[in-house]
Amino acid sequence: MEDNSKLRVKQICKERGLTLKQLAEKMGVAPETLTRAISDNANPTLATLKSIANALEIDISEIFVSTKKEIEIHGIVEINGEVYTLKSIDDLNKVCDRFPKSEI
Repeated sequence: MEDNSKLRVKQICKERGLTLKQLAEKMGVAPETLTRAISDNANPTLATLKSIANALEIDISEIFVSTKKEIEIHGIVEINGEVYTLKSIDDLNKVCDRFPKSEI
């Protein structure tokens, strides 16, 4: 899980199918202003954080902490002599989709 507000803002936008430009428009600010406010070394004001949360229609705490329980997965799986590295649930699903259940 990311603990940086910039990364959570981008993650939330991605989950909602929004670009940062679209979020900036919803906030009524220039995209550059939003980008500066959520950069790694920025220290956004409470008003800016509230504006972001309001535009995303979320509680301000969700900018910092995901409300979804995130599943982490890391491992190596060998199926029929082929080795697959798994770093996410998506990786696991992709591997599973390649083979009939009888082979797994």
